[in-house]
Amino acid sequence: MTAPALCFGLSLLLAATVPAAEGPNAQAAAPRYELRGEVIALTPDGNGLIVHHEEIPGYMPAMTMEFRLQGAKPADFREGQKIRARMYESAPGEFKLEDIRTESSATAGTPKPGIGHDAFLERGARAPEFQLLNQFGETVGLERFHGKRVVLNFIFTRCPVATMCPAATARMISLQRQAAARAIRDLQLLSVSLDPVYDTPEVLRQYAETRGVDPVNFQFLTGSAGAVRRLLAQFGVIAEPSENLWKHTLATVLIDRDGRITERVEGASWDPEIFLRLLQ
Repeated sequence: MTAPALCFGLSLLLAATVPAAEGPNAQAAAPRYELRGEVIALTPDGNGLIVHHEEIPGYMPAMTMEFRLQGAKPADFREGQKIRARMYESAPGEFKLEDIRTESSATAGTPKPGIGHDAFLERGARAPEFQLLNQFGETVGLERFHGKRVVLNFIFTRCPVATMCPAATARMISLQRQAAARAIRDLQLLSVSLDPVYDTPEVLRQYAETRGVDPVNFQFLTGSAGAVRRLLAQFGVIAEPSENLWKHTLATVLIDRDGRITERVEGASWDPEIFLRLLQ
């Protein structure tokens, strides 16, 4: 989120599909699905769009996702524009839009869930306190890291979309490793699960170990559903359960040594350099 990456439910027509193929023509032959949605923002790297799209019956729930574009430039679109397009999976877990048509101009000031100046704690605000459990079952609160800089985000371990939670975790790991290489010592990374029922401390521990996370300064947190919901609301992250999926937004924040929010980046395609510059 700037504007967040969201996920909500509506209805949608499913287009005719083309049988998938293998080899160099697989992308051209990938099934296409008619998509209707709203532009939330450009991706942080400026090379794609964050779009909140309606449900695609039988294929995908309503979500906010990051898309690369085929035959169009992200800079040609504005927040709030209603669009139609054809969506296809260009690589496992990565999606593109083609034949994009705008249905409306951007509407300034149109409120979006989780977006806007009153929707979440802004830069300069004090980050909320919390009491959660880390992947080792230890109680963790923000006060534990007073005097350190904290980078915090939200994920869930079952997320199947490669450009969402898996990409966000990969960037957190990259940030951890690059910060260590630059001798940045007072950094703590926290990833809070928005799926606390499934993501127990043991599940989070296995998730972290599988990805080679160094637990010295990178912890994964879970807790009661109520505690997680309060934290999501305070950080302006939307999360709704939907069978094995969660419709959700993504945001990553930097909290300074005194517990104040100094940076916020929406989506999952942020460059670790954004935070490294501030940390140095």
